[in-house]
Amino acid sequence: MGKSKTTTKQKKAAPAKKAAPAKKAAPAKKAAPAKKAAPAKKAAPAKKAAPAKKAAPAKKAAPAKKAAPAKKAAPAKKAAPAKPKADPALTSHVASLWARLEAVAKAAGRSLMLNDGASEATIAAAEERMGLTFPPGFRASLALHEGMAAFSGGGDPAMPWMPGCCPLAPIADLLDHWKDLQGLADEYPAPDRVEEGGRVKAGPYRKKLIPIAGTQYWDGDNTYLDLDPGPNGTVGQLITMTTECDFTFLGASFEEALERWVVALETGDWVYDPKRGAEYPKGGKPFDGHAAARFSPV
Repeated sequence: MGKSKTTTKQKKAAPAKKAAPAKKAAPAKKAAPAKKAAPAKKAAPAKKAAPAKKAAPAKKAAPAKKAAPAKKAAPAKKAAPAKPKADPALTSHVASLWARLEAVAKAAGRSLMLNDGASEATIAAAEERMGLTFPPGFRASLALHEGMAAFSGGGDPAMPWMPGCCPLAPIADLLDHWKDLQGLADEYPAPDRVEEGGRVKAGPYRKKLIPIAGTQYWDGDNTYLDLDPGPNGTVGQLITMTTECDFTFLGASFEEALERWVVALETGDWVYDPKRGAEYPKGGKPFDGHAAARFSPV
């Protein structure tokens, strides 16, 4: 099919509009005159340096403290008393005396009611506490028999281990009364006199008396080992109280007095009457004076 003819005439193109005349550029504004720079400020005059402070005068050194006086060294503790060497012969002798005395008691239907012996450690501890050493014979006896059961009031009445003397005490009780004696000796100083032919110093409270026998409360006729005898006495002598303030001498040592008592009973020079609970010299009467005073060799 052929191209169709146009029914309308092609419109003529509209004439191009004349370009609007360019606007005249606004005249450039004159640049504002540059401001004059502000005159530079004069530098402030430098401050004068403050005058240097005078150094404070040096403080005088404090006077050196005097050195504290050296403390005196504490006094050296007293050395524990040297342990005495055991004497086998003495121990055997004391053991024999106890066995012989027990045989006499048995024959009379009684017993001494002796306790078992104390250990070496117990004996040594007691000596250390008191600051002294037991006389050898009594020390040997402690190792064999530490006091008597009758001291505490138990069991049947025991035969006396020494005429007129109360039962032997165990070490613990001995130490208790020894401690009491130290205070009593300070409170009641002993008089300056002697008894028993110069063998015994007067006064019931003396620091070097070792109580070895008495009642449970130490309120009767106590017996002591005397480590501070009179001028005619012997260190370690055996003494006993026969009144509230008087002592009786029984022997130069524990073992000497014990042996004299054993021999007196074995030979019949002294009698022990278990029914009456009395001991007295042959031919004498029971309870005719204090038995210890009657037995004393003085």
